[in-house]
Amino acid sequence: MIFKNREFRQIRKDKKLTTENVAKKAGIHRVTLSVWESGKRIPSEKHIRLLAYVLNIPLSDISDLEDVYPQSESDFSELAESWHSFAEIEQKGMIDSFENCISHLKKQHNDFRNASVVMNSLLSVMHTMFYVKDIKLNYITANASFLKNAGLNINFSAIGKDDDAFFSIKEAGINMEEDRTVLESGSEIKREGYIPGSRKKKWGIIRKIPILDINDKIAGVIGTFVDITERRKIEFKRRLLENSINKTDDLFWVAKYIKGSNKNLKYLFLNDGVEKIFKIKKEEFNDQTWAKYLHPDYNYLLNFSLKDIDKFPFVGEYKIIWSDGRVRKIREKIFKDDEYYFGTARDITEQENLQRVKDMILETMDKILDYYVWIIELTDNRKKLIYSGSEQRALNIYGYSVVNFGAESDFGFWEKIIIPEDFNIFISAFSEDSFPKIIKYRIKDKENKIRYIQDHIMKYQIEEKTFFLGLTKNVPPVK
Repeated sequence: MIFKNREFRQIRKDKKLTTENVAKKAGIHRVTLSVWESGKRIPSEKHIRLLAYVLNIPLSDISDLEDVYPQSESDFSELAESWHSFAEIEQKGMIDSFENCISHLKKQHNDFRNASVVMNSLLSVMHTMFYVKDIKLNYITANASFLKNAGLNINFSAIGKDDDAFFSIKEAGINMEEDRTVLESGSEIKREGYIPGSRKKKWGIIRKIPILDINDKIAGVIGTFVDITERRKIEFKRRLLENSINKTDDLFWVAKYIKGSNKNLKYLFLNDGVEKIFKIKKEEFNDQTWAKYLHPDYNYLLNFSLKDIDKFPFVGEYKIIWSDGRVRKIREKIFKDDEYYFGTARDITEQENLQRVKDMILETMDKILDYYVWIIELTDNRKKLIYSGSEQRALNIYGYSVVNFGAESDFGFWEKIIIPEDFNIFISAFSEDSFPKIIKYRIKDKENKIRYIQDHIMKYQIEEKTFFLGLTKNVPPVK
């Protein structure tokens, strides 16, 4: 297809028409017409025919196109029908009726005006900031959201303006350079960043798309800014929360119940705790892998559904078997919020083992030992008795309740009940450096009877504090 740009320019001048006159009649931008006229770009077939119609000249005067316009196979709207109807009248020489011609022109004008109103309305209500530029990078249009972002009235005319009318010098330069890259490469640009004109208060998705004409030639660029400031803040908080959750040893999950599925749950989120508890990658974890590791004693849980739970939060325990054969006990707490479930799972194996050992030691001590365990904290040379849990034995050993010992500071009560000649033995035990040690001394109980006491004393230094641990029991009289 050939467009005779020099012939077109000469005919326009002969008819004493400016580029602005022709562009307005053709419904195109003046800059676009100038680009065509200079030969820098070739208009599409549709636009060449439109220019010939505006100048009222044969197509052959400005192109090598056939006079007959190819008909579309699509079922166009009433707008297209009005165009074809008017073209048919003109071709058949039926414009002898001026009223008939005016009627069709009015119909054509109204259709275009209505279409323009609809398009402008759509652009004005779009929350997405939107603009269109021609190949000279001059604005053709910009919607209300774009203008508001730039601090301009929505009635401000963007036509023919450049980026300096909307942005700071630096932002205008960046935006212009991106648009130029799109025009030169024909490729889309999409990135995230501060939205130009927002004074770095809005973060958005910035997208630039080339506009192609009917001949797949670039005719301009469309720019859009989508404000995702709030979404970004939420995402930032979500990442902080997720990072915090991933640092815990517990498994945390969020899931949704799936009806009619062989999987009871669809996991929407799993933290890294799944790898610590089940020793598998979280990408591999689902209800089926959970069932694979479940201890045979708990196979009844395979028929268990979250729908069976009547009250939340629900706490349950079960055992799993790692791939190396070790058995672990898991305690899981499940919550529900509408159709979503979330829960935490913790490996309590070591915790239970430790408690079991503690229980066994205490039980053994209760059976074979008859000690009163006491702890004394030494701070600034002041001695304070700390309760240890075996205070009930003090009464049997000393004949006095432990409350009596804690009623006075330092060793005041001991001094009252210990035989005077033995008190130095008791006091010196806390001043010497050699630990552990065993001392023996005598006391008088409430009935003024002599009791023989043996203390096994140990010393501990924790940070800046000193602690003495003592095991006290009755012993036979010294002969």
